[in-house]
Amino acid sequence: MLAEALGRGGVDRLTSDLECLSRLGSNWASATLGYLNLLPSRDSKRHPGRAIEQCSRALDAGDPYSLFVVGWARFLLTRNRRESVKHMLEASNKGFVPATLAMSFFVWPDVRATLSFIDEAQHAKHKAAWAMRCGFYCTGRLGPMKRLLGYVMTQPARLQFRVGRFLDPLSLAVLVFNFKDELPAFRSAR
Repeated sequence: MLAEALGRGGVDRLTSDLECLSRLGSNWASATLGYLNLLPSRDSKRHPGRAIEQCSRALDAGDPYSLFVVGWARFLLTRNRRESVKHMLEASNKGFVPATLAMSFFVWPDVRATLSFIDEAQHAKHKAAWAMRCGFYCTGRLGPMKRLLGYVMTQPARLQFRVGRFLDPLSLAVLVFNFKDELPAFRSAR
């Protein structure tokens, strides 16, 4: 349905359909709208406050996708990991694998906790977990051999993630949030 709305009328149609579903009480539509507000807009700005606002009803219902979105929104607003962890950990505990993988970022530099969250995400078959592990190994915190392994395995790990994202772009197994992106998430149709 999302892909159809995007194909029929672009981002504006997709947003309109999601807003309609959100008004009807759909938690995932509210969370998706919130997520879209975390991404850079056409003017390259993010709107984390609006994301929190859009997820508020679903958040009250304990929706894990909304908890994930609000966790990232709080981080974008404050750059305070502790404030974000509460929401992200609750989403992870509810089985929302993208939040489990995100927790590896939030608990860094605790090596044991970071690897534990990556292991859990990899066990749940999140396609980015292997790439995240390689990035962690590349830091050298686990010694020179793991660092070398990280560098050697990074490209195959990234390829696995890209192929997974290409084959099933709307799957939770490929959902990641990159807070460093600066380019708009969607470009205008020509």
